[in-house]
Amino acid sequence: MSEAADLNKRILRRLTRALDADSEANIQDIIPSNYAARLNRATKCKSKGSPSPPSQCSVIKVNGDSVKSHTEQKTNDNAFNVFPALTEPTAVKHDLSDATRTLLGTDFATMSSSGHELTRALVKVVSRSGTIYPSASEQATYKRRILRCSENLIMKIYPSSHDLTEYTTLQYLERHKPDFPAPRPHGVLMSEKLAFIFISLVPGTTVASTWSTLQPSEKVSIRDQLENMFLSLRQMELPPGMPFGGVAGEGCKDTRLHTKLSRRPIYTNADFWEFQYADVTWSGQAYINFLRQLTKPLTASRCVFTHGDVRGDNILVQRQADGNLKVTGIVDWEMSGFYPEDYECTKITNNLATNDQDDWYQFLPPCISPNRFPLKWLSDKLYNPYIIPS
Repeated sequence: MSEAADLNKRILRRLTRALDADSEANIQDIIPSNYAARLNRATKCKSKGSPSPPSQCSVIKVNGDSVKSHTEQKTNDNAFNVFPALTEPTAVKHDLSDATRTLLGTDFATMSSSGHELTRALVKVVSRSGTIYPSASEQATYKRRILRCSENLIMKIYPSSHDLTEYTTLQYLERHKPDFPAPRPHGVLMSEKLAFIFISLVPGTTVASTWSTLQPSEKVSIRDQLENMFLSLRQMELPPGMPFGGVAGEGCKDTRLHTKLSRRPIYTNADFWEFQYADVTWSGQAYINFLRQLTKPLTASRCVFTHGDVRGDNILVQRQADGNLKVTGIVDWEMSGFYPEDYECTKITNNLATNDQDDWYQFLPPCISPNRFPLKWLSDKLYNPYIIPS
C-alpha cells in the first residue's frame, strides 16, 4: 500500500472511532490540521520511486494509531485535558489488586467513606503516568485514554457510561483460561463521569507495526501460534442459561461503521441473526425475504468465546533470545463474549479494503478465517451496506 493510501485509511479509521464515540462531532476537528501537507508529502514520496531519508519522506502514520505497543511511554502533559476535572468522589467498582493499591499509595483501612481521598490518590497517579494512547494531537478528539502507570500496570480511562465488557472478560479468562496470554485485571475505580480500569501491561510491539518487515516463515509462525490460542479460546462454549454477548450480561455488539448494541438479552442463534440483519435501509420485504431464505440455513450451531476485534493492532509480539518471534498477548477485549462460531470469521475482515495490499489476511488463523464459513462471510458482506446503525 502506498503511503498516501495508508494515510487515508488511517484517517478513515480515526473518523470512524471518533464518530462512534460522538456521532455529532465536527469532522473538521477530527481530521488533522496538517492532513493536506501530509498527503502532499506522501504523494511526492511515491513519485520519487525510492525512499528518501526519514526526515524528508518518512512513512506516514496518523499519530500513534498504527503502533499501539503497551511498552511505549510518551510524555503526558495533561491526561485530563478533555475530561472534566476530577474532583468528584471515586469508588471501587471492582476489587483492586495489591499492585494497584500500592500504586495508589493510600491506606484503605483508614480511608474515609467520602471517596475524596481515593480521588486525590488517583489524580496523583494520572499526573505522573505516560500516555500510550491517544497521542497529544488527538487528545481533543478521543474520549478515552490509555496510560502507563508503572512498569507492569496500565490504566484505561473511559466515560462512566461505557460498559465494562473488557474488564469482565479479563476476569472470566483469568478464572477459566488462566494460561491464555491476555492482560490480567487489577481493579476498577468509578466516579460519576469516568471509569478507571487497571490491567497488566503486555510486553511487545503490535503485529501491525512489524508485519511488513517479517519473513514469510515468521508470518507462518505467528499464524500458527494464534491458531493454537484461538482454538483454545473457542473450546469455551456458552454456559446453559447465559445470554449471548458479554459474560456479565452486557449484551451483544455488532461493529461495522458503528457499533450496534442489543436492547434485550439474546439466547438463540435465530435471535442473534435478527439482531444483526433485521434492521435494513430498504422498506420493501421481497429482497430481505430472499436474503433470509439464502442465509438463514447458514446460522452456526455452536456459540463460543470470541474476541470480536482480531487485527494486527491488538496482537503483541516480542523477539526471543533465539531470534524467533513469540506472541506475547492479545489485547482490547471490548467486543468480546459468547457469539456464534462464525461471528469471529466475519468480523476479522472488518478493516479489509478492496485496495488493501497488506498480506496479513493471507495468514489468518484457520479456525477464525472466513475460509471456515465462506458462505456466511459472503452473505454478511451482502447485507453490510444496508444495515442501519443503532
